[in-house]
Amino acid sequence: MTSIKHNNRDLSEEEYLEVQHQHIDKSKVGDNIYIKQENLKEVYQKLFGPSLADYNAKQKRKDRVIEDYYQHVKKSKTLDLQREFIVGIGNKQDWDGLKPEGKKIVGQMLATYVEEFQKRHPNLYIYNAAVHLDEKGHPHAHFNVVPLATGYKNGLAIQPSFKKALQNAGYIEKGRYQLKAFKDGEVKVLEGMLKQLGVKRKLIGTNDIKDMHEYKDMIQQVNQEKEHLLSQIDVERSQRLSESRKLQERINALKNTESVLEGKIEALEDEIEEMEQKALESHDRVLKRLERDFDVIVQEMSAQLPGTSQSEQDIAFVKELGYEGVDDLVLKNQTLSAIVNHYRQVLQEVKTIFHDLNIVNAFKKAKEVWDKIKVFQEPRLDAGVKERLARVKNQVLGRPDPFKRRLEDVIAAAKREQVRQTRKDFESKISKRDHNGPSL
Repeated sequence: MTSIKHNNRDLSEEEYLEVQHQHIDKSKVGDNIYIKQENLKEVYQKLFGPSLADYNAKQKRKDRVIEDYYQHVKKSKTLDLQREFIVGIGNKQDWDGLKPEGKKIVGQMLATYVEEFQKRHPNLYIYNAAVHLDEKGHPHAHFNVVPLATGYKNGLAIQPSFKKALQNAGYIEKGRYQLKAFKDGEVKVLEGMLKQLGVKRKLIGTNDIKDMHEYKDMIQQVNQEKEHLLSQIDVERSQRLSESRKLQERINALKNTESVLEGKIEALEDEIEEMEQKALESHDRVLKRLERDFDVIVQEMSAQLPGTSQSEQDIAFVKELGYEGVDDLVLKNQTLSAIVNHYRQVLQEVKTIFHDLNIVNAFKKAKEVWDKIKVFQEPRLDAGVKERLARVKNQVLGRPDPFKRRLEDVIAAAKREQVRQTRKDFESKISKRDHNGPSL
């Protein structure tokens, strides 16, 4: 695994504090040598774009067309997306007692080595390279390559295979001997460059020195790979833990919000129930008061009308209530007709007033109606008319107090209408409130 951000020191202040970057001396970052920095995806487009276009043009089946070659190689188990080389001179003990200027000289030599490496191996395209002089220990170079191999019968004409790229370059050895031969050649190049600086390679052991060097080099690369891998794992773990904590905090916040909303909804329901109860109690009190006041009006009317008018009342209400058997001859009398019409008008005004309970001054209007009755002047009646009225009265008396019962029916109907209208208004208000949502 490689870390281009680490190699290029493209790190934030927080990232410099992470464990995998604590070996970097920030005061010496400016001494590093950055040779090349290209975007890997753009490099793939440049290196394999023409070959990919030729390949796709030959395909007759859509499922064989490759849209994104970078992603295609990334998922492949046989191709190499890229390779990283780490080349260092000496070890930590060698450099602990030397002056910083010595590191810079070797750093320049490593930069030259990388540039010449590209010339020697054009089929190993270097897209990123840096020489680090800001770490404790020996100076070293990181350079990443994309292998370019040819000679394929299937797929693209050019493909990223490190093994086949070495074969194209003449390294035909089998297995691990191919990589060994390649590394031996590069070690000789480094030895020659060191000799020019007056530095000799330290030999350890005898005939197996190359194998030992290869072994140490491989161990170094393995350790570097391990370090980078562990660093990536730590970063990934930290990110996952951070995301998990944020998610849990979000869940807890939502639960708290849910609890608050449930409490407010419950409070609103209690408030609505209380409002409804108070409204019903209020209207009940109003209607009861209406009944009491109306009884008073009826009593006032009965008490203040002349005694002789009871017969005329009976005739009017008998006609209004639809009783049969009333003597039409009596009703045809002009004087009595005037009385009947007058009472019918009074009753109609009463019904109109008490069917419209939204009129605030209903009682006042009712009182005015009864005042008209009080000042009404009844005509004189002869004995014959009075006798006929008495007969009608006897027929009506079979149903006690019809006038008051009629008014009570009016009040009951008004009460039902008032309750119905109150509920309708209340439900409309609640529906509107639900539509707009509770104010939380």
